[in-house]
Amino acid sequence: MIGTLTIYHMDKHLRQTPVTSFNLNASPAMETPTPTLGSTPIDSTSAPESALEFVPCTKESGRLRSSLRGILICALLVMVFTRGAHAIPVDSGSGGAPVPAAYWLGQTSGLWNTTNWASDSYGTPTTATPTSMDDVSFSAPGAKNFNTILGANISILELYVDGPNAVRITGANTLSVGRYGIDIGNATGVTGTLTVTGAGTIVISTGSLVVGSETSIGVLNITNGAVLNLTGFNNYAYIGGDGNGTGGIGTVTVSDAGSALNVANGYIYIGTGGTGTFNVLNGATVTSAYSQVGAFNQNGETTTGTATVDGAGSTWTTNQGLQVGADPGTTGTLNIQNGGVVRSGTGHIGEHSGATGTVNVTGARSQWTLSGNLYVSTGGTGTLNITSGAVVSDYNGNISTGEPYGKIIKFAEISSEVIASGIVNVSGAGSQWN
Repeated sequence: MIGTLTIYHMDKHLRQTPVTSFNLNASPAMETPTPTLGSTPIDSTSAPESALEFVPCTKESGRLRSSLRGILICALLVMVFTRGAHAIPVDSGSGGAPVPAAYWLGQTSGLWNTTNWASDSYGTPTTATPTSMDDVSFSAPGAKNFNTILGANISILELYVDGPNAVRITGANTLSVGRYGIDIGNATGVTGTLTVTGAGTIVISTGSLVVGSETSIGVLNITNGAVLNLTGFNNYAYIGGDGNGTGGIGTVTVSDAGSALNVANGYIYIGTGGTGTFNVLNGATVTSAYSQVGAFNQNGETTTGTATVDGAGSTWTTNQGLQVGADPGTTGTLNIQNGGVVRSGTGHIGEHSGATGTVNVTGARSQWTLSGNLYVSTGGTGTLNITSGAVVSDYNGNISTGEPYGKIIKFAEISSEVIASGIVNVSGAGSQWN
């Protein structure tokens, strides 16, 4: 026997769990190892039923897929030989090449660009700093100094923040995250909190953003002039669920003048199988191509989304469509108040049957301005409240059916296929629906 091959399941947060072990034997005539399970050789014609048959798949679908007694498992595997005792993460999506990882230790300071990192989840120190090929995690044991500083521009592959400690990133430099994106609170039962703060502090990701999924809690704060840009084509920001029916609670707050979240080429989903909360406060700005508040669920979960745009200078621009209460079984609420402004192409409130959407626009200088049509219920239940001097302007106002009926305060259509209910209330001096 030349050694033992131990196969570990490694989840996307790089936590390792042993799956099984094989003895590796070499015949005298050749050095090619013959794997055994116990003392039984394993080959393509007489493999025991419990043997693993590995089938490559992409990283997006889970790193590596195997079948065991008919059960499909997508996993990132670590192979550990008894000789050498060196753990090697394997990414089948890159032809079996190692997947590097960097774990924050913070033993000497809060600087990213110094020796504050570990090379594995056990906290083994390393002199290396993260590179564009590294997944970065903040889960190493014994880590400290979570108020981290970008002492230089840094590029990484993926960023995980899963607690238990809140992480703060500042430093007036740029953190560039690769195509696998940013996950905050993305493992069952954890709470992850990330604050990006300070003028000149910029985080750019060519991948998507997930805040709170898999029955976890995720919190993202962008404050004091910091900026988060999702720059990839057709990117997604998931807040409160990840679109796969896994639940989760997510909160994103963009606060203060100069602070911004930009998803110029993609969607912001608030409530996607879980509970999502989105706040634009104190003069901050948000841009997106499309946005949904109370977006969708996959398996009938309770899905709730709430967005609030509050304060003079606070602006959310979604260049195409904005849906509030989009898919069946979702509840969405949008609050525009105290001088906050929302701009969109079209707007739907209570879009599909079984969805409930409410938009409250209240207070002087509070505005929702649409370049296209506004639909108050096209299948679900939609309510638009315009109060205390607020203004809503659109190209054409539609209630209940998607057909223009003018400024009707209440209209309900009942057909053989759908029961739609749209309500618009305009009250208070200066309040307008134009």
